Amino acid sequence: MVAYRPFLNSDPPALADIWRNQPPQRGLYQPMTASTFERCVLARLHFEREGLIVACEGDRALGFVHAGFGPTAARNGLDTSVGVISCLMVDDHEQLDIADALVQHAEAYLQHHGAKAVYGGEIRPVSPFYLGLIGGADCGGCPVSEGAAFRTYAAAGYQVVDRTTVYSRELSTFRPKVDRRTVAARRKYVVENVEEPPLVDRWDACLFGAAERRRFDLVERVGGPAVGHTLFWDVQPISATWGVRTWGLLNIEIAEDHRRKGAATFLIGEALRRLAVTEGAARADAHLYSRHAGLASVLDSLGFERVDEATVLRRDLR
Repeated sequence: MVAYRPFLNSDPPALADIWRNQPPQRGLYQPMTASTFERCVLARLHFEREGLIVACEGDRALGFVHAGFGPTAARNGLDTSVGVISCLMVDDHEQLDIADALVQHAEAYLQHHGAKAVYGGEIRPVSPFYLGLIGGADCGGCPVSEGAAFRTYAAAGYQVVDRTTVYSRELSTFRPKVDRRTVAARRKYVVENVEEPPLVDRWDACLFGAAERRRFDLVERVGGPAVGHTLFWDVQPISATWGVRTWGLLNIEIAEDHRRKGAATFLIGEALRRLAVTEGAARADAHLYSRHAGLASVLDSLGFERVDEATVLRRDLR
């Protein structure tokens, strides 16, 4: 008979075994070890053992689900009104009944803490545990390649509320784009490096405190404050799975009156060039939501390829 219980300190080796038995996925860190799981997941300040639920038969672990919460509006604590099923894995993908039951137990845990809605798969900032382990350079919901998880969520009543596309660019052959708009942008702006930029808030410290980050500021040549910036991070530990050092695009912001003038293309292109030269970056990745159509055209123009997709799934628990 299958039993469902909260995490025990003796579980990491069994959970790592279940992880390693998952079908190959581009956005899944492998090979998982007990020590990596402890360091990257269990050591998080907001980890709670009741949210990590294990399905077992006797002494054998059959699967697990991990539920949690994202940050408050001030990003200095947990907002328990919206939960997330951060990870769902079973040892045998044919054991759909176990996956279904794990989702039900995760939802019960979230509702107990006041959740009114829940996401199926992490999306930033509702990404408390698995950034750098699942998804790649960012968390984008439930990967399309992970069909078993999608079927489980769909059967439980989760609805698709957004879609994400994963972009990737090999940097060994990268050259910044040269056209009329980017040449004009190069004459108007300079890009300034900010190594190890300060963390914005407590939640960013929880997610990226140990990660290398680089910010690139866009500044007018005539002087004044920055009119835009882009932020990248060294995607670890998952880039070890890919075998090449990869930096992920976290965000880009351009002041409204400087948009649609080639500034974003110039800024990202210059950032990629410097990451390749000074950091030894061999690849750059980015996750874009459907609302990022403008940025998608910029990445397309810089030679990025679309390599994966994911769906953002959500269910109203009320």
